Amino acid sequence: MAGKIGFAGTKQDTSAQPALNVTTTNNGRVVGLSLVGYDPPSVDVLKSSGSVAQFGADNQYPQHTIYQFENSPTHAAICRFTATLIAGMGFVFEGATDAFKDNLGYQRSIDRIGKSLALDLKLHNGWAVQVMWSADGTRIAKLKYEDFSFIRKEVNSDEEFTGTYLLYKYWKKGVTKNTPKVKPLPQFDPEAVFTYKTTPDGKKYLLDSEGNKIKVLDERGLPVLAQPNQLFYYEGTSPGQKHYPKPMHIAADTAIQINCEFDAFHIGNIMNGMTPSLFIEAFGSIPDETEQDAFESAMQKAFKGKKGKKSFIKFTDDYNNKTQITPLDIKNNETRYLELMKFFIGEICSAHMLSSPVLAGIAGTSSLNNSGTEIEAAFRLYLDTVVLDMQDQLIEGFQEMFDQSGMTVKVGIIAKNPFGDVSTTTTNDGTTDVPSTPTTVQ
Repeated sequence: MAGKIGFAGTKQDTSAQPALNVTTTNNGRVVGLSLVGYDPPSVDVLKSSGSVAQFGADNQYPQHTIYQFENSPTHAAICRFTATLIAGMGFVFEGATDAFKDNLGYQRSIDRIGKSLALDLKLHNGWAVQVMWSADGTRIAKLKYEDFSFIRKEVNSDEEFTGTYLLYKYWKKGVTKNTPKVKPLPQFDPEAVFTYKTTPDGKKYLLDSEGNKIKVLDERGLPVLAQPNQLFYYEGTSPGQKHYPKPMHIAADTAIQINCEFDAFHIGNIMNGMTPSLFIEAFGSIPDETEQDAFESAMQKAFKGKKGKKSFIKFTDDYNNKTQITPLDIKNNETRYLELMKFFIGEICSAHMLSSPVLAGIAGTSSLNNSGTEIEAAFRLYLDTVVLDMQDQLIEGFQEMFDQSGMTVKVGIIAKNPFGDVSTTTTNDGTTDVPSTPTTVQ
């Protein structure tokens, strides 16, 4: 009969933890133990559920990304540092009035929204804003921040995007577009903003003498808007993906997860809860489940540490031996883990392309001799190879929105540089005939 192994007195949910597989013989003795390793979750799952393109096998990949951000000190420091540089000192809208910038953000300033978008870009390799059109549908009136992790794509039976995004905070496997509080929002398309006149059968648009579609007007003479609110969804480059982007740091997923669990390892040692320090093997007739639970409860009272359980129990049907208690020596694990963590921190920094961890405030990791010259050189390298490219992705999206809506606005971001330089990052559209005095947007 196989024996029962477990932490004394515990009823743990191990679904999110490495599982312990135990192989036993007929008399209950342990033959071998094996650990199931960490398997990074998939990102883009090409199998819809209720017309929703799944973002991860459980439709919660962005939540996995956020979990790592909230629980890995090294990863969080790099993401926050980078996002701060991306957002810089705020947007510049050349050709627009101060009033336009002051009123562009919905519920908060557009510069504050830019900070949230920069962090989403760093974490998820994408960002999104809800575009609110003016009453006449001719210009962008407001931009509202939308959390990238709340957004999924609606797809048809061929797994193709329908042009509608679905907004919901509590995505998980099984949630569909018909789930209460799931909000649909059409993709950004200035042409789709208006309601147009059609033939009686509704199959063709009516055109004016110049071949333009005729807008439906209300009693005030204003166009009737079919889509007053739309979603602009920006995805960064991500090879092999169809619906959703991969995070830029995905190569370090395992290293980041280990960094997340490292603090739990220390807490477990301190609280005597995560790691057992005693192996107890009880010989004789194996009791039923109720008796085993009662025995474990009694052993827990005798061998538990502060807010934790220390014993590891095994029942064996061998009448020739007495119950044995064996101490488990784990004191050397601390040194091993500390050495491993130095390696994994290096892996995380490499995935982020951060050559000098000291720039992000990661203590005890700098290979620099702390000279101002070397630190400045490392900062400029990171700025040129990572930050400016990500800034351009934020500017590029904003520029596309304004260009498609027919608004003559040139977008830029004022750089944040601790070494004193002040400059503005703008997109390079490949042309040089930019108006010297752009039209002012009211």
